[in-house]
Amino acid sequence: MTPSARNVIPFNPGATADDLLVPVARLRSAVHQLDELRQYAERVALDPRWSAIEWRAICSPLLIRLPRMRQSLADLDAIRLGQCADAGWAARIRTARSEVERRLTGIRVSMSALTSAEVSSTDVVVTVSSDATLLATALGELSALIASRCPAIAHDRK
Repeated sequence: MTPSARNVIPFNPGATADDLLVPVARLRSAVHQLDELRQYAERVALDPRWSAIEWRAICSPLLIRLPRMRQSLADLDAIRLGQCADAGWAARIRTARSEVERRLTGIRVSMSALTSAEVSSTDVVVTVSSDATLLATALGELSALIASRCPAIAHDRK
């Protein structure tokens, strides 16, 4: 075998959900949580003119769901380039998952600053709203990517 042949990961476009290394039930649960969290993030980004008390109320459901979302992301860790039959899809999942993790950290930090303040400052509100929008986009992309590979999950989302 030539040195370059060892670096090639075969692409199998006909792979099934069984080839994903994560049970479909876990993928379905992850998609459900991604979609649910996306809806809460979109709600946070909806209207940046709330009072500090209103911000606490609107951010609470999102904050409460962050630990469970992190667990769902950990469940996706088995989807890896060298182990999944569809290397391109696995690479996109890894990238999208990393983006969601980065956005979760950002929203957690900005919401913490917002909810710990007595009065909401304009800069913090703009940051939270922006972070929520970016998080919602990242969550939607990861969810759609998972659903694109599993027809049963895609059907559940409709």
